[in-house]
Amino acid sequence: MRRAAALLVLLAAAPAAADKLTTLIANDDDTCVRGAGDWLCWGDNRFSQLGPDKGAACGTASAPSSCWLTPAAPAFAKEPNVALEGDATCVLGADRVVRCVGADYDGFLGRGDAALESCAIEGLSGPLDDLHRVTVQIPCGRSFAPVAVGGGGKLAATRLAVGAGFACAADDTGVSCWGSGNDGRLGVPWESLEKCRKEYPCRRTPTRLKGLKAIGALVLGEENAAAIVGGRVFTWGASLGAQLGRPGGGEPAAILGLANVTQVALGDLFGCALAGGKVSCWGDLLEKEPVEKPKSIAGLKGALAIVSSPASRHVCVITADRGVACWGENASGQLGVGDTKDRPAPTKVPGLAKVTALALGGHHSCALTEAGEVWCWGGNQHGQLGGAKASGKCHTGSVVNDEIPCATTPVKVPF
Repeated sequence: MRRAAALLVLLAAAPAAADKLTTLIANDDDTCVRGAGDWLCWGDNRFSQLGPDKGAACGTASAPSSCWLTPAAPAFAKEPNVALEGDATCVLGADRVVRCVGADYDGFLGRGDAALESCAIEGLSGPLDDLHRVTVQIPCGRSFAPVAVGGGGKLAATRLAVGAGFACAADDTGVSCWGSGNDGRLGVPWESLEKCRKEYPCRRTPTRLKGLKAIGALVLGEENAAAIVGGRVFTWGASLGAQLGRPGGGEPAAILGLANVTQVALGDLFGCALAGGKVSCWGDLLEKEPVEKPKSIAGLKGALAIVSSPASRHVCVITADRGVACWGENASGQLGVGDTKDRPAPTKVPGLAKVTALALGGHHSCALTEAGEVWCWGGNQHGQLGGAKASGKCHTGSVVNDEIPCATTPVKVPF
């Protein structure tokens, strides 16, 4: 699967004491926080998705990159709503206009036929016993200020979410999506799509989905998407690995057996829902066989929040005592439990208390506490730990499985 792609460096001072951090977001190898003031971000910046200053060399031997290794103010520092895709960033401004900047895999920037720049990225190609370095040109938009989705018509919305190469926005009347249409992730009939890179199906401008109104929440995964409507969960996208939690695929349809849902978390090939403090999950996350319909997760009574991300093969919750528990894959130490062994069931993360928010990437996890402190753990090959010390050695868990620096328990991000 494509690396799910989510942040400008005017090197920022630490937040003022009065500006206690209250909001935390992440995706793939990027993380952002904010309080009453501006956003601060760190992580991968190879497509200038954080800002025009590329930053320091980072990444792995098989996938070199450029990163912001410590928190700094991004180009979108003052935007009220931000969504990270990994290789791009989208914002929903106070004017309700959606704007995106970064890599344009299969129309992700939503600019229609507008001329784009070309970004060069390096990597390895070929069979495992004969890998060779290649340079690939990817369409991109490196504008200092993100450009409006939808071209001249623009896209006005009240909610915004991004997945792996695609994005969706909602208003009071429905949901519109754009970007990669592979595996049905745009929720519209295959025959209505365009052709983009390598003839992949896509939409370069927003397209309206049928049957979704009065959205309570909008969440996107690697190849799947979900919306909460009246406490019910509607999903669309790829059916591989039972990640929709229901039979079939394609256009939006409700998951049976779920009611009064307040939160949904989607990852790579799985999904979870929170209702009345109880967590139910479906799909393929360390299961012997994919779970085709929601299955209750034991030991999480009174859970306060549940979080994953499109690039994640793990999931975390804020527990009833405001600690953190995580489960899933753990090659990079992203579960924060002191080792790199996978966990099929929720396992408590040591040393965290009074947690108010969580955010997950592909190889890392972060928590925000009531005191305004940010603690992160997992891989640090792209500076995901925000300048905190990473003394461990882990692996990416990918096919190449590069060795990377990491922290297998929470470390405090310095501001």
